[in-house]
Amino acid sequence: MICCQCKKNQKNFEAWSVADLGSELTKAAQFLADNPKSQVKFYTRGNFGALAKLREYLDTQPNETAYRKNLTAEHQKTDAALAMHMSGVAGLSTYELLRRTSFVPTDEIDRMQELLMERLTHMVSNAENTFNALWTRLDMLGARFTGSGNTASQPSHRLSKTELQEILAKSGATFVPPLSQQEMQKSFASVSAIGRSWRRDIGDERIHVAAVKQLIDAIEAEERSVLLAGTPGSGKTCVLLELQEALETRHDLAALFIQTREYANCATPEMRTSHGLPEDVVGLVGRMADCKRTVVIIDSLDVLSLSREHTVLSFFLAQIDQLLLIPNVTVIAACRDFDRKYDSRLSERTWDRILINTLLNWQNVVAPLVSKYGVDPESLDTTTRSLLQNPRELALFTDIAQRTGGFNVATSQALSRKYLETIVRDDQLLGDAAMMAIEQIAERMLRSRRLDIPRTQVQMSDEILNRLLSAEVLHQNQSGNIEFGHQTLFDVLVISWAERK
Repeated sequence: MICCQCKKNQKNFEAWSVADLGSELTKAAQFLADNPKSQVKFYTRGNFGALAKLREYLDTQPNETAYRKNLTAEHQKTDAALAMHMSGVAGLSTYELLRRTSFVPTDEIDRMQELLMERLTHMVSNAENTFNALWTRLDMLGARFTGSGNTASQPSHRLSKTELQEILAKSGATFVPPLSQQEMQKSFASVSAIGRSWRRDIGDERIHVAAVKQLIDAIEAEERSVLLAGTPGSGKTCVLLELQEALETRHDLAALFIQTREYANCATPEMRTSHGLPEDVVGLVGRMADCKRTVVIIDSLDVLSLSREHTVLSFFLAQIDQLLLIPNVTVIAACRDFDRKYDSRLSERTWDRILINTLLNWQNVVAPLVSKYGVDPESLDTTTRSLLQNPRELALFTDIAQRTGGFNVATSQALSRKYLETIVRDDQLLGDAAMMAIEQIAERMLRSRRLDIPRTQVQMSDEILNRLLSAEVLHQNQSGNIEFGHQTLFDVLVISWAERK
């Protein structure tokens, strides 16, 4: 423990003598005798005169014997005066008291603040808020104030290390050493590159979605947390990737993209680190936020919701909570509507803004695109038109239409089935054997409650696997594991396998 006794200054700025500090020195001696692993610090705006001089002399002596032997007449007088105030304290010599006590003259308030800010900046991010939080808490400490509005119960007169850390955490500080902006940008780029291999074209066109501008508007408004929700296949990942690309061109912002799907099976910090996630993401963001406004984009919380390893979702939600304590940071996350409403870990959370990724406009976007592939928009019934306003369904439709021409379909599942039949079963190099193989992959994923499986568990030749990867029926993630190009294919294949059995 460190016990502090703070004195403003002596009358007429004279030095503090042993007599002036008599009762405080007695209390300090008793405290040191009762607490062998403690120390005492006296502070003043003035100086401690003979006491400080004796303390400085002690630092030049190797032990107590030498200290006693070499005392000057002035030092002997000070030592004797000190001993008089310690007469009632057993087991503590003047030498031991001085060895464990510091007498510190302080700078002017402004200079003290500058030095403290320098030290805090070296230790933590968000130093200004941290300084203010500590100042407020220490003010309460000096007033014996509990911080709860009640000075009568349990007067506060000390702060533990844990309490200090809690104060820093609540102020949005992160314990991380200073980093150069170049280092931070390099780390941001490295993390943001993971999981960005994702189909974003429909046919050979990339469609811009209005939600990107809405997200940028939320960032410009300095909103703290935004959730992008929508139905399966509505293009949430594509929106976030387009947003990330837009933010990466700006010099006034820093953007970090985290594809949580890539960490769905990483239950430990070591596993996440080995897959490219920095050990202290919050600290990294905290330091970057000291330099410029920072946007953290977190995709696929719904995938973690489906995963057997619930600790991974809990980890990323905890990261969001910590990030929201940091000033100058906006967090943008994405998940399906279903999970947002029915997974308690997600439904209980509040967001500054919730954006629903709307369907594509039939007249302006969908109809011109299907016409490009020789399909008469007027030949499509109302149900099919409604389905094709979903970007994922539209992508499947155009892939099929390029081979078979236009058609009507009743449900999303029926469209996915037709897609698999056209792209896989009707392909002479794939056929029913490949269809059965991907059904077995889906069945294994269902049993293990995972959305990917190791390459070694995929029972097909490299030639067939590469063809399925090229067709984007399958996808190889950052870990080298195999997953489906979209979750809707997994759903359909699970049913298809059950019917086959």
